[in-house]
Amino acid sequence: MEYLKGLDEKAWKWLSKIPAKQWCKAYFTKRVLSDCLVNNISELFNAMILPTRDKPILSMLEWIRVRLMTRLHTKRIGMEKYGGSVCPNVQDKLEKLKMESRSFSAMPSGRFKYEVDNSYERHVVDLTKKECSCRIWDLTGIPCKHGVAAIYKNLEHPEDYLHDCYLKEAYLDVYSEIIHPMPGQDEWIKSGHLPPQPPHVLRPPGRPKKLRRRDPDEPRNPHKVSRMNRQIKCGKCNKVGHNSRSCNAGITGETAWQRRQRLKHKEEVLQQLIKDIHHHNPHHHSPNHHSQQQQLVSVRDSITRGAGSSAGRGRGAGSGVGRGRSATSGVGRGRGATNGVGSGRGATSGVGSGRGATSGVGSGASRGRGAGMGLTSDAGMGSTSG
Repeated sequence: MEYLKGLDEKAWKWLSKIPAKQWCKAYFTKRVLSDCLVNNISELFNAMILPTRDKPILSMLEWIRVRLMTRLHTKRIGMEKYGGSVCPNVQDKLEKLKMESRSFSAMPSGRFKYEVDNSYERHVVDLTKKECSCRIWDLTGIPCKHGVAAIYKNLEHPEDYLHDCYLKEAYLDVYSEIIHPMPGQDEWIKSGHLPPQPPHVLRPPGRPKKLRRRDPDEPRNPHKVSRMNRQIKCGKCNKVGHNSRSCNAGITGETAWQRRQRLKHKEEVLQQLIKDIHHHNPHHHSPNHHSQQQQLVSVRDSITRGAGSSAGRGRGAGSGVGRGRSATSGVGRGRGATNGVGSGRGATSGVGSGRGATSGVGSGASRGRGAGMGLTSDAGMGSTSG
């Protein structure tokens, strides 16, 4: 307890309030013949009735009765066919103890008292009382490895020192009783009393829960490593906090907001280049006229290659410039290629006029099937005819 107090004082205070005979093996009584500190029996029973826990009370109890009735019969028949004198599980445990006892040497101090050691530990074994100073034999009724070494030194068999509850006869006595079968519900005797009415239960919202409540430190799946307190990394953008399924980044590794900002910036650059070229005299070729025109074409092509995102099909107002019929004289002529999703009859954005209404260099409202955001690439210099 002092060692525990040094590790965690809160745990020491909580454990000090519980009697030591309820959690420490050194204070266990010999009557129960068990050193188990877990509730495996209740957990196994809970796992057995799991398929029927959501059934009505009578159906659930009937299922449990039939299951226990057949289980008792199966266990009884299986033990009757068993040829040994000790229960199989206990016999396997005893064989393991026989192997572990080989490293111990027993020195007699009397007819049935021995001092057993292996250069690391030393214990006193009393074969008359069936006790050992390690208290494992006292608590379980099965000779410990020290007791097995003393029994072999006394030229006897360890099976003769087992408690009677581990023998085949005791097992058959436990399973000798049976659960009697019952007739159908239509043959039950009428009591004459009013039948009980089902309770009035309000159905709570949501799907009914079928799984039992687990402890906070209990693993959800014993065959799978928990992902709790693990940092998830996306395999698409190599960022932490999400996986590839919920990633918002496209092929370029950028988010939707970053993609919109990039395309918006390129659109502004193209509009500024169009304005600069429009202010010059169309018949006068300045030294940097050719370079400006090449820059205009390169920016136009980069925007055209940009990936758009569809907004579905429907009749509504387009946001930006759609695909329309336009005839321009300059760089492009005819149907202009749009960068975006959705097509419709609308107003072209560029220097020219199409079917619709344009005002200088800008974007008009389009009406057509779909909604998209795009920009036509039929921008040129000079006069246009629609």
